[in-house]
Amino acid sequence: MRRIVVEVQQLNKTFGRQLVLKNLTFSLEQGKIYGLIGLNGAGKTTLMNSLAGLVKTDSGMIQLFGSSTPKELVQQREKVGSLIGSPAIHPNLTAYENLNLTRISRGIPNKELIEQTLLAVNLDPTSKKRVKHYSLGMKQRLGIANALFGNPAFLMLDEPTNGLDPISLVEIRQLLLKANQEKNITMLISSNTLSELDQLATDYLILHKGQIIEQITQQELQDKCRRHLALQVDELAQALPIIEQKLQISNYIVMPDGTLKLYEGLENLNRIFTCLADHQIQILNVTMMDDSLENYFVDRMKEPLL
Repeated sequence: MRRIVVEVQQLNKTFGRQLVLKNLTFSLEQGKIYGLIGLNGAGKTTLMNSLAGLVKTDSGMIQLFGSSTPKELVQQREKVGSLIGSPAIHPNLTAYENLNLTRISRGIPNKELIEQTLLAVNLDPTSKKRVKHYSLGMKQRLGIANALFGNPAFLMLDEPTNGLDPISLVEIRQLLLKANQEKNITMLISSNTLSELDQLATDYLILHKGQIIEQITQQELQDKCRRHLALQVDELAQALPIIEQKLQISNYIVMPDGTLKLYEGLENLNRIFTCLADHQIQILNVTMMDDSLENYFVDRMKEPLL
């Protein structure tokens, strides 16, 4: 039985006259890793801040772990870990001292958890080095440690790999996957590095101009990004019935720029080309390709909002 960790209904948020979040409705299931994708300014950080209770929304409902009243949300947010924007760390303290403050504020008695968490993100718990002398990548790892501290049930990370070198990036990815698999932590992760999200996410939310334009599973995305024939023709309206009726191809999509993507019949391309030519349909461009998450995202951004 699936358990809903986060449910959002008709959420709206404005800053001044700018509508940043528009009628957002979605839900997040327990144990899944959700990649939050969107252009800069799409509303990703505002959405996370709203879920974390750091931004007051104008209207709509946020439900965490089945609770939605203001008092209940305060309690349920104790189960939420987050790294949103720059890490909320004290520059004049060491990494250990920073996590100790987090431990005290969350009422966690186990001090040994500090050392375990720091070692998990490859930071030395015995170091006397103050955080203000850390590199960007070290600060980011400490921010992730702070978000993971206490084993939250729901974790939100906004650009968690920012500033990480390739080795640290792999380590953090493995750490997040391990936390998800062993502790069933639900995660919402935003990143502009879509190739990195592709190695983490089980599902995706695509946010565009404050609206969720698609929620899609990794498997569904793989099906849509599989090998296909991309065609551009001179008479699209005439080509469609030929493709459906003459070629018996039903698994295709038409992109906003008029490009046809055919996902079947690829074993006999000459049949497709000959049939179109026989009906005086001129092929302007043809490409056999496999889509990536990046290409799919770019294509979705071209589509008009409803």
